[in-house]
Amino acid sequence: MPYHDGSAQGLAFSTKKLTPSIRIILKTLEAELGLKYQRSPVLTDLAYQGVLLLNCALSVKRGSPGSHMKLWEPFTDAVLAALKSKQHLVWMLWGNFAKKFIPLIPSNHLVLETVHPASTVYSGANEFNPRFTEVNKYLIEHAKKPIDWYPTEDDLPF
Repeated sequence: MPYHDGSAQGLAFSTKKLTPSIRIILKTLEAELGLKYQRSPVLTDLAYQGVLLLNCALSVKRGSPGSHMKLWEPFTDAVLAALKSKQHLVWMLWGNFAKKFIPLIPSNHLVLETVHPASTVYSGANEFNPRFTEVNKYLIEHAKKPIDWYPTEDDLPF
């Protein structure tokens, strides 16, 4: 969900600062792909490649995580309904709020679920496993362009 401290950028996990969640995501990318990840916590480069970074709620009351969850349910449901008709999408569902959508996703899509990255910060467990390489393997198998998890400035349209 959006950061309740006001640092959100409009894309899930995208902020002006390195939050605990984005640190875990970047650490996981480095470990899985074997490259040192140098990037801003603003994730627009992924959005330009077709990655929809969507929270279950797009706003919160400052200082009150999850406070607008019910307000955004109709919108989130509409986005899900629009995407269901597409073929061979990858759904990376991170956390319990996201996992509730699993029964609604058609079987012709790949669903990868894991804990919310922030939960590993607070629990100390290494349970966050988004499987970035599996995303690209699936996309390639279905004649789709893989995600460049390490784009350079030359690769971006802005």
